[in-house]
Amino acid sequence: MHYAILRLAKGGHGVASCNGKTFFIDDALPGEEGEAEVVDEKPRYGFARVVRREVTSPLRALDDACPCARACDGCGFRHVKSHEALELKARAVLAEIAKASRVALPEPVFHALPGESLDGQRARVRLHLAEDGALGFYARGTHRVISACACPVMVPELRRAVSWMEADLRLARLPWMAPVDVQLDLDDTGRVFAHFKAGETGRGRKGRGARTGGNAVTFGRAWREWAHHAVDNEHLAGVRLGDREDGAGEKCLRATVAPDGLPPVVTWRRPGDFAQATGAANAIIHTLLDAFLVRHAPNHVADLFAGSGNLTFRAATRVQQVDGYELFCDSGCFERGLHDNASVMRDPSRVSLRVCDLTRALPSEASRAEMLICDPAREGLSAALCEHILSCSARALFYVSCEASCLARDLVTLSRGFHVEAMHFIDMFPQTPHVETVCVLVRKDGPAVR
Repeated sequence: MHYAILRLAKGGHGVASCNGKTFFIDDALPGEEGEAEVVDEKPRYGFARVVRREVTSPLRALDDACPCARACDGCGFRHVKSHEALELKARAVLAEIAKASRVALPEPVFHALPGESLDGQRARVRLHLAEDGALGFYARGTHRVISACACPVMVPELRRAVSWMEADLRLARLPWMAPVDVQLDLDDTGRVFAHFKAGETGRGRKGRGARTGGNAVTFGRAWREWAHHAVDNEHLAGVRLGDREDGAGEKCLRATVAPDGLPPVVTWRRPGDFAQATGAANAIIHTLLDAFLVRHAPNHVADLFAGSGNLTFRAATRVQQVDGYELFCDSGCFERGLHDNASVMRDPSRVSLRVCDLTRALPSEASRAEMLICDPAREGLSAALCEHILSCSARALFYVSCEASCLARDLVTLSRGFHVEAMHFIDMFPQTPHVETVCVLVRKDGPAVR
């Protein structure tokens, strides 16, 4: 089939129309034309791959130093010039949100990372461990693992750790009974932490299926001995096995976020727990949150899905009372961060973290807060929580989202009581089709904000 790319879809595929049917074509950019081979066809749409490119987009990056360029699932967006990539992929995400939510959206603001390049962007990566000991990303459309030893998007400390781990794990021949995911994190002192946990099983090119159960991988004595070996010989600063405190080394790693003109904020978390992908991107979110708080000047803020305090502590530098809520609280990390940030907070005694099932309701204390911060997991907010937010006292909502479809679904409900004041897109995951979205919502019957 002959293709002419009209636009990008969320996920980075080029969109073309052939005989009245929409086709999603990998490795294709707006304005490009050529011949493509259909690899999967449905009644209303299909997928294709480029066979011959006849017209090349000026947005295409022609030089790529990555040895696995376009072969692995670690990036997927390196074929676009770095200074053009953010707006190109964010426009696709914005179009999906607008179409699914049918909510009036303002012109977005795009935030590229300072000094962005194709090298050394990530201080956190999620890799996969193959049965033969290979450690890396999945090859596109398969579960074959491509080694990440030479991956140019990881900082050098992570590349060195991957090289050592891959060689040592091949020799160790540790037993396991299911796929294993490995998350590597770099703290603000340059130390590398590893978290091994049950991986995913799946089907084909378009999805990896359901996550295996927590007991599908057995991290027994041999794994614990290897973890202590890795830490004792200073190859890794800490190793966490599974979801329990079963590993070696320190249990927490530290991250300092210091945006220009704002006091630094320190957070602690366990290896493998959620963290924003890059410190530079996290600093942009902190800056946006600070401006949001200055503009609305609340005295009481509720931070939903507070985690170990990333946005809670930033809010506490401006707000007298900040209540954090989470489904599962890591009180040890939160208390450590509370101690470290006491000197920059308005009132440390009025900053807290509480266990709460946020899928069912908004806590009564949070319903009285003047402002809400939401940074949920990929699934977004539950229907019940959205309804409770509509009926609470909050005048504004600062919503951080990593999944456009879930944000769009939530906006359908929230738009009954709030209007979208601002949309910000941040390049949280450089060289991938993904962006982080910050959506600022203001109560419709509240005072006008300029």
